Amino acid sequence: MRLSTRSVSLVAAAGLLLTGCSGGGGDEPAPGAGAEGSASESGEPDPPVVPGMVVMVSDADLSAPVDRLGGAVSDIGTVTATVDHAAAAQDAGLELDPTVLVIGSGPQAVSPVVQAAQVAALDLPQRYLVWETDGVVYLGYNSVEWLAQQAGIDRRSDSLDSLRYGSEAVAAAATGAEPTQEVDLAEEDEVRETVVASDADVAETVRRLQAAAEEAGLSSPATVDLAAQADRIGTDVRATTVTFVGDPEAGTPLLAQAQTMGLDLPLRFLVTEAEDGTVEVTYPDVADLAARHGVDDQDAIAALTDVQQTLTAAATGT
Repeated sequence: MRLSTRSVSLVAAAGLLLTGCSGGGGDEPAPGAGAEGSASESGEPDPPVVPGMVVMVSDADLSAPVDRLGGAVSDIGTVTATVDHAAAAQDAGLELDPTVLVIGSGPQAVSPVVQAAQVAALDLPQRYLVWETDGVVYLGYNSVEWLAQQAGIDRRSDSLDSLRYGSEAVAAAATGAEPTQEVDLAEEDEVRETVVASDADVAETVRRLQAAAEEAGLSSPATVDLAAQADRIGTDVRATTVTFVGDPEAGTPLLAQAQTMGLDLPLRFLVTEAEDGTVEVTYPDVADLAARHGVDDQDAIAALTDVQQTLTAAATGT
């Protein structure tokens, strides 16, 4: 068994992504502002600021951008899953304002990124969060620059181009808006990743993970075989699978503090085979993800961390 913790830089980024545009001047809201935002001089609310998250304001109520997302993602790939965080919270006897996560992208965009750095698959397929707060509907997704920073990929790499332009196009189609700010990058936060070696191959490790989640009564909205998707377009990617696992009872308190946390929930587990044949399970640190969104509920963080550790132990045989 090998247990290690990787620490990677998280860029503080907010606003919208548009090549060639300059960002606005003046004071910026503090990173981790979550779904609060602030009011601009015009009286319109400013998009919330979360490190590494592109945020746009929708021109319609929540159902419209969610439906548009499905269509736009389907045009370029596959909708992997749609997670209604508010409905899941209600099923758990809790309350949450409208918050929906749409997961999906195409192998033409994802495969080059995974080839550049297999660990980048921890943040793939692309995830789009739509939420409503104070009558305003927002859409947010992880910037490609943030993903590159996390995975150690040069942000100028051609491997990122399809994902970058595809994400921008999908978000614009969903919101009816165009990017108006440039994302500024800074290395000031960290998201740690725990890596545990498995005693089985990728398929068996994933099977164990799914079985453990089911036994614990947790939902698993999707398992994505990125290597199989790459193979369908004639691209070679080593065995790489992402499994999403939800625990609304533990996660909703974090979402209640900042709906943007819905971009990083459900929990995700990356199962990979390295070049030397080693199989590993990788997952992000929940405390760091919570800090990214400016929330701090130690009980919820501890509960979700326990889920990560328990499922990983079952999956890896450790």
